[in-house]
Amino acid sequence: MDNILRLRDYIYDKTGMYFPDGRRYFFEGQILKRMEALGMPSVAKYFNYLQSGDNHEALFGQLVNEVTVSESTFFGDQRRLRALKDIFLPNIINIKRQNENKKVRIWSVGCSSGEEAYVAAMIVHQLKTELDDDWDLRIWATDTNIPLLEKAKRGVYEEFTTRGIPDSFREEYLVPSFNGINVSEEIKPYIFFEQVGLNDHITVASAAKKIDLIICSNILIRYDFETRREIVQQFQQCLTKGGYLILGYYESLHDLESGFNLVHFPGGIGYRKSLKG
Repeated sequence: MDNILRLRDYIYDKTGMYFPDGRRYFFEGQILKRMEALGMPSVAKYFNYLQSGDNHEALFGQLVNEVTVSESTFFGDQRRLRALKDIFLPNIINIKRQNENKKVRIWSVGCSSGEEAYVAAMIVHQLKTELDDDWDLRIWATDTNIPLLEKAKRGVYEEFTTRGIPDSFREEYLVPSFNGINVSEEIKPYIFFEQVGLNDHITVASAAKKIDLIICSNILIRYDFETRREIVQQFQQCLTKGGYLILGYYESLHDLESGFNLVHFPGGIGYRKSLKG
């Protein structure tokens, strides 16, 4: 086995994150970027240094940050976010009313630099205008990539990332400035950003049966079948009865025996935990 694949398997063993052969070009490119930054002459030396060199844990974290970088935009899939606004959250609020519980929790998994979490916050803010003041709607946004989380907390973006966002949202929640497009301070308090990986079982377990809706876009495709199955089981445990799971456009729970019920919406599908489960 060559050293690139050994390093890939090392990342899998430590994080559960798997890069298939079809993504080798991207994966190898990110490794070479880290090697160049550190002045490493070979993959073998870099691999050894990651395992036992000075400050090796921090260096490994930097590599994970590098290989998990992905482009993110505010409205990557408008159909899912329309369903969030018009179907999923209203249904959750109705359930909460029946149970006399005015607390709603959304988990944005693998939130990257925060764009999708902020869109969820925009939707939440608009829904709040139709609810009593004592309703409490919050978003927990998690990722393993520290630089991306820091960018998310700042809420400052390049103009191109806002393409596709409705004019009403742009006018109310995005503020042009000399350094880019700033997210309005009005919606930032709805989101709590935190460095959490899906293999952080203690932190994830603490959210059990407290989350009403999970947004997990293009994260499951990074993992092998067994790890995907374990992650979906975690989602089952975290969701309240009748809670929703929204995946990326090209993702599904096919063959995972997830226990979720399939939910159709215009232009896509989602998943729902049983009201009895």
